[in-house]
Amino acid sequence: MSQFKVGDKVRILPNVFNGSEDSEDRKWVGQVVELVRFNYFWEAINKTEDDYVYLKEEEMELVARQVTDKDIKRIKDWLGLSICAGDLSVRIDAKNVRIIYDALDKLYTLRTEKGMKMWRTLIRAHYDKHNPTYFLATIPGWSPGTLISLEFKDIPEEISSRIQNGQIRFHATVNLGATNVNDLNISNWEVD
Repeated sequence: MSQFKVGDKVRILPNVFNGSEDSEDRKWVGQVVELVRFNYFWEAINKTEDDYVYLKEEEMELVARQVTDKDIKRIKDWLGLSICAGDLSVRIDAKNVRIIYDALDKLYTLRTEKGMKMWRTLIRAHYDKHNPTYFLATIPGWSPGTLISLEFKDIPEEISSRIQNGQIRFHATVNLGATNVNDLNISNWEVD
């Protein structure tokens, strides 16, 4: 799984185009570009010149990442802020935005540490119709006997409706090295 995602802004490192003496290639070194697509290599665009380049992961470093609702939820848990991504420009001043980006850096570091590697694994859902806002789940690959509480609003709508209709087996990407429930990161839900 890639540490980068579409929309990331990355700086092209000096080892790009190793061995190439072509000045056309060397002009990219040090430039900040935006990742637009992945297909064996990352395709990135330099918007000021409207020019594209293809990169390997070892040829770039993360400079900035767009804030998503999922990132905001994790940040909100850390910082106690009551915000959503759509409200950032309206309700959060520059100081708080800096705090948010620092927290995103922490999140990025956590995700890339050995214990936070993401794995595709089984999740079993346990739905109680008397609790319409959340459901219980077990992740056998992480801790088979531990029930965790998940909110429907934090998972894709299709998965939510299937759980409410009785489906119990799903796959998702989970950081199986998490040491406690609060460090779990569950994404990329799939229907079996």
